[in-house]
Amino acid sequence: MSEKEQMRSLVKEARLYQEQGLLAESKAKYMAALEIVRENRASCNAETMIPAIEEWIQGVENALIDINQATTSPRLANELQDLIRSSFSFSDNRDTAAIEGAMALVKFGQHERALAEFHRLMDKGILPFAAARNIIACLGAMSLPDAAVAQYRQWVSRNTLPKGELEYIRVFLENMLENEGIKRNVSSPGNMPSGPETCWPKDKEEPLLEISLVSVRFEEGPMRDRVMDFQVTFQSGNVISAVVPAQQEDLSDIFAPGIRFSELECYSPSALLRCGGMVFGKTRISNGPDQGGYLLDITLDGRGLKGAAPP
Repeated sequence: MSEKEQMRSLVKEARLYQEQGLLAESKAKYMAALEIVRENRASCNAETMIPAIEEWIQGVENALIDINQATTSPRLANELQDLIRSSFSFSDNRDTAAIEGAMALVKFGQHERALAEFHRLMDKGILPFAAARNIIACLGAMSLPDAAVAQYRQWVSRNTLPKGELEYIRVFLENMLENEGIKRNVSSPGNMPSGPETCWPKDKEEPLLEISLVSVRFEEGPMRDRVMDFQVTFQSGNVISAVVPAQQEDLSDIFAPGIRFSELECYSPSALLRCGGMVFGKTRISNGPDQGGYLLDITLDGRGLKGAAPP
């Protein structure tokens, strides 16, 4: 087989792989064809073939980039999510089956729905330790390390779990962060510092804003396009806690853990920040002036919290 025939054969294979979605294999074949052309310029019509093959390689590389940048799994309809949850609950024990159903959602990439389900189980006292561990795992899978750290700190401050179980969660969280390349020590349950901890890197020239109010624009449902303001009671880096008053309890279903908002406005004494965010926790307030309301835990898009312009 001549060099020209080898090149044509490799290009044909590359196109076939590309059509089948085997992009890495397709690129390898194109690269091999390009090498043959470069080594045999005269016989392989290099002036025409080199630009053509390079363009084909670029197309494959662009497709690979699109795949690598796809950070969210396809969102399935609620009915299908319910079917997954029920179909993969095998245990005869009702509580264990509930955990199995939520874990099935994780396996199918439905992390937001799984997160809400694990929170629901934890609030009801159904295998809270297993639910807590899976909440941390979900936040890690969703690339929300700040939210995972803040959630752990919240459980510690509220004595949600026994210290032995919290220590296990701490080790699990620390290992998860290390696997993601985040070098951090997470404080033990009996040795929590008073200041905030965050995985988000701080910049001395651009300190984190202290947020006092968050304004939410609803994107769907009966509240679509309406804007409401909520007081911020706690902040740890790009994680905030905001209060939904008891008078607005009907909004609690909208703020289910896992729900995302692309339009949030966060107010500080010196600046206005526009960003996106996700609810990762919701707790009923049982005492104090806000009794009957809900405390929402929200992680904000980190990129917007620096260099925000004054309003």
